[in-house]
Amino acid sequence: MKISCFISSTFRDMNVERSYLSMMLFPSIRNRLFRKGIEFSWVDLRWGITDEAAEAGLVVPLCLSSIDGSDLFIGIIGDYYGTEYFGA
Repeated sequence: MKISCFISSTFRDMNVERSYLSMMLFPSIRNRLFRKGIEFSWVDLRWGITDEAAEAGLVVPLCLSSIDGSDLFIGIIGDYYGTEYFGA
C-alpha cells in the first residue's frame, strides 16, 4: 500500500512550517508506516518547479497534477495572498 501527501502554501511564507513537516514529521510518519508495510511519500513543490516551467506558465498545471496523484492534501494558510503581503 502507498500513501502520498501534497503540501500546499504560498512559496514566500510558511517555509519554517513546510520544512518542519518535510524534515521532522514526515520522516517519522514514513518510518512508522514502513514497519506496517505502508509506503509514505510527500510532495513539496518548493523544490520541484524549475524557472523554465514557471516562465512557461506550468506552475498551476504541475500543482494540480501533483494534487490529483496524492491521497492527502495539506493546505497551509499564511499572510500572503498572491504576490502581496498583508502582514505587519
